[in-house]
Amino acid sequence: MKTQHALTLLFLTISACTTPVEKLDPEANNVTVLNGVSLDDLAKLQKLGAGSCEIGSNAHTQKSNDIACKNYLRNEAAKKNADFIVFTSDTKEGVTTNLVEAAFYKKK
Repeated sequence: MKTQHALTLLFLTISACTTPVEKLDPEANNVTVLNGVSLDDLAKLQKLGAGSCEIGSNAHTQKSNDIACKNYLRNEAAKKNADFIVFTSDTKEGVTTNLVEAAFYKKK
């Protein structure tokens, strides 16, 4: 009985330390990720805002945390009716931690 209680407690503790992988909302599929854009290209667009995401210290890999952050930011861009997203910073720390920053744009 004590073993079952201890295992249940351990499972709940591990579950609390994990971060679910952020799923991409259907609307976010319409947000195009821009790579290698120049300042002149960005000047043709209207900036709607920016966002950031930090995930780490969990049971996921750095790669899955990076995907989760980028999906979260694309979802945020879609909520602001953005057409485009530019990932401005992607920092990895330690074994699992990711910090991703992005700017949201729409056609003028």
